[in-house]
Amino acid sequence: MSSEWRDGSLLQVADRPERPGVGWGAFTLVGCEAGGPLLWPWHRERLAATLARLGAPENVRLPDGVALRKLLKAEGLEGPARVRVVGRAGSDSVWSVVATAVACPEFGPGMKPARLALERWPGKPPMAAHKMLNREKWDIARERARNSGADDALLVDVGGHILETSAANILVRRGSVVLTPPAPERCGPGIMRRWLVEQSGELDIPVRECDLKVDDVAVADEVLMSNSVCGFRRVSRVVDRRWTDWPLFERLAEAGVPAPGWASHRTR
Repeated sequence: MSSEWRDGSLLQVADRPERPGVGWGAFTLVGCEAGGPLLWPWHRERLAATLARLGAPENVRLPDGVALRKLLKAEGLEGPARVRVVGRAGSDSVWSVVATAVACPEFGPGMKPARLALERWPGKPPMAAHKMLNREKWDIARERARNSGADDALLVDVGGHILETSAANILVRRGSVVLTPPAPERCGPGIMRRWLVEQSGELDIPVRECDLKVDDVAVADEVLMSNSVCGFRRVSRVVDRRWTDWPLFERLAEAGVPAPGWASHRTR
């Protein structure tokens, strides 16, 4: 048995796969630490906006931070964890919101650097700026990348513009400036990406949204991936271009990143 939060109640349910499934709806993945969700207000705001865009009623109920803490406690998750919050419309068009929690198998700055393969798309998928339940196109891209020996796919549109990976935003450092594709025009509005943009002044890390192409990545001094669960992850290879040094990543590792495991780990 495991616990889940469903439409305002904490329930005990039979064990089932973590995957959110398919259907008309959206989800968010929340990094958690010390028995609590990280940056949940931002996740809640984004998920609520997407559900409204999909036609969910205004009174659809999302959990608050207290509810997610109770869920994590019920699952015995005090360390690095992730919560998946899913809102979907049932066959009778009644919307339901479910939150589940699991421990993070990998977390913190110690995650191994990622290798990325290019995946060219004929165009940006509809609703690409939202975390829809139907992630088949992204999943297929990731599996193709893994079958080629990479860890993930770097998605590129028909015009050659960098979009994102199958599960993370892309950050490119050139000199002292960090460049990232504009959201939602080219990529999803990631929560960790938003954190870096909003903290850039305090961290003294200039961040600029702009169109990027493959050649821009090839001449980058450093490339990172970002999402709410990994925080920031080093990229060691994009096709034939390789990196072995990540000064920006090392700075972020000392900056108190609000992601699982970052408070208790140091760069390896």
